[in-house]
Amino acid sequence: MPKAQIETEGVLSELEAGGQECPGRAEVVAAPWVELHEVRNRPLVSALCQDLDPGESETIALGLEISSDLVLMDEREGRHRARRLGLRTMGVVGVLLLAKEQGTCSSATLLVGYGEDGILHQRRATLTGADYMQV
Repeated sequence: MPKAQIETEGVLSELEAGGQECPGRAEVVAAPWVELHEVRNRPLVSALCQDLDPGESETIALGLEISSDLVLMDEREGRHRARRLGLRTMGVVGVLLLAKEQGTCSSATLLVGYGEDGILHQRRATLTGADYMQV
């Protein structure tokens, strides 16, 4: 079980995009290891929102505020920005690969990948070892 996962209002609102509750939202909110935190550095969030969504902006700002060991983020530009600001990042695919490597998950066949256009497309990909830090 993770030590802690800290969410922001921006992330939770993304899980309700278009008024539809995203699958898994109820489980995220109810998980005992998830904490909801308010971001204090609103000027930083505003500056980041010029190029990123509110969820990514708040995640980066909160990660900096609490000196997070790692932030979970899938969006490519958000991950680049977080890394430029000194945060370590990992995406959901990386979490699945890490879980497989640690024996928590028995299978993690990947059917996604970025195309040359920078958009995530379905395709088979094989990643092993330390690759999970890159995805």
